[in-house]
Amino acid sequence: MKHRLYFSCLFICSCTWLFAQKNINQKMVDKLEGGNYWEAKKFYSYLKTWGYALEPSIESFYKYSMADFQSKPDSAVVYLEDVLREYRPFGLMNIEFYFRLWRLYTETLQDYEKALSTCSLIRSYIEENPDGGDNGALSEWDRCVSDWERQTLRRMQEPPIRISRDDSKNTTAIVSDSIINDLLFFEAIYNEENKIKTVFDTGVTEYFSIDSNIAKKIGVRRYPIYDNDTIGTLNGREVQGYSGILDSVRIANITLYNIPVFIWDRKSLVNVSDSVWLDSLKKEELNNFYHSFDVVVGLKAMSLIGKIKLNWTDKVLCFPTPEEEIFSGKDPNIFIFTKKLFTQIKINNLSLTAFVDTGDNEYVTIDSWFYEKHKKDIPIDTLTEKDSLNRAMFHDIRQNIPHEIADNPSITFNGKVLNIEKNNKVYISSLKDWNTPDATPANSTYLDITEGVVGYDFFKHLGEEILFDFRNMRIDILEQKK
Repeated sequence: MKHRLYFSCLFICSCTWLFAQKNINQKMVDKLEGGNYWEAKKFYSYLKTWGYALEPSIESFYKYSMADFQSKPDSAVVYLEDVLREYRPFGLMNIEFYFRLWRLYTETLQDYEKALSTCSLIRSYIEENPDGGDNGALSEWDRCVSDWERQTLRRMQEPPIRISRDDSKNTTAIVSDSIINDLLFFEAIYNEENKIKTVFDTGVTEYFSIDSNIAKKIGVRRYPIYDNDTIGTLNGREVQGYSGILDSVRIANITLYNIPVFIWDRKSLVNVSDSVWLDSLKKEELNNFYHSFDVVVGLKAMSLIGKIKLNWTDKVLCFPTPEEEIFSGKDPNIFIFTKKLFTQIKINNLSLTAFVDTGDNEYVTIDSWFYEKHKKDIPIDTLTEKDSLNRAMFHDIRQNIPHEIADNPSITFNGKVLNIEKNNKVYISSLKDWNTPDATPANSTYLDITEGVVGYDFFKHLGEEILFDFRNMRIDILEQKK
């Protein structure tokens, strides 16, 4: 009887351990695929502390995801290839992983031979069908692979994307705008002879976004990698546009060569003249707003440059060389997920994952769902009269947005409590309402992980010198506000 009881207990403990192990692996995959960077890191640290181990393929998947979050493509491809060598736990998700591997090789590393080899691996997987996939779905994937191969071969005909620096001055002035004074503008030289005022916008996922009329003026070439490229996607909305190539862009002492750009027709996106509910003054303001966004530098170009310093004292953008030692030695405090940039702040000591959007002119906006979850810890300002909250974005215009204002909140960034000035309002509003209906999760303006937004006004008042470091994935305050 004692032996039977002993073996029963052993069996129950074994089953419990196996269940816990499976649960741990699935929890980690869910956190990583959901873009919960901070939670995944914390969970991984917890597992190590308590002696739990992920399955080898999940361990590789964790390392791949962390490298991808932290914009380290060389490491990401190594770990993703490890995942695909032992693909049993992922089933049909492996086709998606092969696609990610192909995209890393083509779009980021420009290793087209490896990209074509990846296409061959996908074809072998489809033919073998080890996970019992539906024949119709596999046929669709096979057609996709043919398209990826065509794109890869076409990309091979184009000169590579590259960056160079010379010994000239590594700063460029932050310039004022007669229409919009609450966004960051500077001047860049396009295709060697066209000096154009440009918006610094971390919320734009492409290298550059250019209005079609300006693109024609400066001689942007069509990028012949897609069969159908008359429609693009902007904030989840389909717009008239196409992919182009800028032969060169010069910013201070940096020149970017052969840069892909998204060319869009601003007039087709938002026809302000048809908005009859706007008075003539507002129509003019909105037309001027869209005109100010003729050329936008986005996140991919910033990542290519590496380090960008905002100096509010001298009103310049500075571009430190990779060798200049500015790195604080601290862990990353920003990450990229589905091509969007995020950081973490605290409001009243509550951790909040914030979309970093310097194209948003507000200070901080908290999503309504985050507020509802923590409303007892975020008092509302009921005494100050609320001004009308209006917003114009690339894909929509809205007036009198329902919102609240947080009452004297405490904002912490990088472990330091910020001095919030009177005009630095923390709005509470539904960000999800701005997503285009039926947009895919990756194309939505605000992803599900978005708990708030830090805008241009946040960085303008953060410190006298702010460093965006895409090599070490940090935003640092180099000099405090005086």
